[in-house]
Amino acid sequence: MEQSAAEKPEEKHHFLGFHLPDFSVLKDNRVQTLIFAINVQKLGIATLSYGGMIYLASTGASQLQVSLVGVTGFIAELLFGLQGGRLTDAMSKRTAMIIGYLAQAALCFIVPIFFGTDVVDLVFLAFMASILATVMAPAIKSTVALVSTPAALATVAAMIGLFGSFGTAIGQAFVAPILIKTSGIDAVMYGAGILLASGVIWALRMPRDQGQAATLDAIKQIEWKSEALDLRKVGRWIMSVPGVSTIILTGAIVSALGESFSSMIPVYVREVLDADPTYSVYIFAPAGIGFLIGMLTAPWLIEKYGARKVGFASFVITAVGIMLYGFIDVVAPVLGPISPTRLFELFGVDLSNAMLAAGFLALPANFGSTSVSTCVQTYINRRVPVQNQGGVFGMQRVVYNAVTIVAMLVLGLIATLLGSQIVFILAPIVVVSIVAWLLRYSYRLVGKGAPGSHALIDDFWNGPGKRSDDSKG
Repeated sequence: MEQSAAEKPEEKHHFLGFHLPDFSVLKDNRVQTLIFAINVQKLGIATLSYGGMIYLASTGASQLQVSLVGVTGFIAELLFGLQGGRLTDAMSKRTAMIIGYLAQAALCFIVPIFFGTDVVDLVFLAFMASILATVMAPAIKSTVALVSTPAALATVAAMIGLFGSFGTAIGQAFVAPILIKTSGIDAVMYGAGILLASGVIWALRMPRDQGQAATLDAIKQIEWKSEALDLRKVGRWIMSVPGVSTIILTGAIVSALGESFSSMIPVYVREVLDADPTYSVYIFAPAGIGFLIGMLTAPWLIEKYGARKVGFASFVITAVGIMLYGFIDVVAPVLGPISPTRLFELFGVDLSNAMLAAGFLALPANFGSTSVSTCVQTYINRRVPVQNQGGVFGMQRVVYNAVTIVAMLVLGLIATLLGSQIVFILAPIVVVSIVAWLLRYSYRLVGKGAPGSHALIDDFWNGPGKRSDDSKG
């Protein structure tokens, strides 16, 4: 019997000395379906969340106010991330996706029709949608292991990450700003609802995984009292699986930087670039190039150097890209003339050199986010049994959201007090300090001496206890 594309051994395609991903996996209907499913989910949520932030920035809100609204979703995921992951393990991944899409779409229509579109309504909608995402996201990620072989995991994970990033980028760069500019916040909410509702079509086509409990039985099995705020439990988990937790912490740094970056750009455009916040479209538009480069190179780099080293290098690239926003006046004369954002000038759009340079800097920031996402998912898919991956991905979301919440609030306060330009210089330092504190706290919690800075870096680079190994993921 003929094998599907995802079941065949991954072929090697060479270009300029490195292996390109095997795009033949895209011929597999299951992989295609998963790509469409994650794309519409990311597109819908990005349209909803970023539309709200642009709306607030356009009305003159401070960076701290924008950050407070943006952080609401992360608080929901922090409180229920563990339960969501466990529920995913206890029920069918396909069912979890279907229920999630339907409920998120319904909320996007119910809230504006019956409640309104004030700040409180936006906060409530973001909170509820994020609770549902704690079940959907682990289900989607766990499904990668069901539709691909171990040899193809990195490629499939990279493609899932790429198309998910495309969905986020399109929602942030085009759909949300255009809807806000032309129709207002109501159109943003309804548009997000339509996009999420279409995800049900793709979820219905996902393969059925066997052995899970019925949905109601699975829900009853879960202890819904939040455990995420138990810092001791999180710390013990970090020390119980140091190999997995350290690469998740690397991803948490990049994720927190990326989310903070997205939340700060509208006010940055208004205050530093002296433009309408909807012009953030010209900064996020080139993001797809960074996503594409990350997708093309991440599988090859992971196979050659290991997930840890690639993940750490991705963080460095992201950090440098974000910090340069704080030196926009210095880099603008160099980066402005070569920015891909100049393409908009062909359509009569007049952009300053600083705006062009800001668009260029989105490339390294988004390359890093795609690359490190592939590293973390590939490492977990390879190292953790599929029946336990939902719980690990649930804990991943807890860690990501905890770091992101603290980072967004601290950076929002810094931006409000010191300005939107200097906060970009401080952002990587703040986020790394948060993660370093969490890791050192975890060491002390189990009675181990907290390692020094060099030892911590070595743990992230090589893996705990493998300071001289390649430790490929």
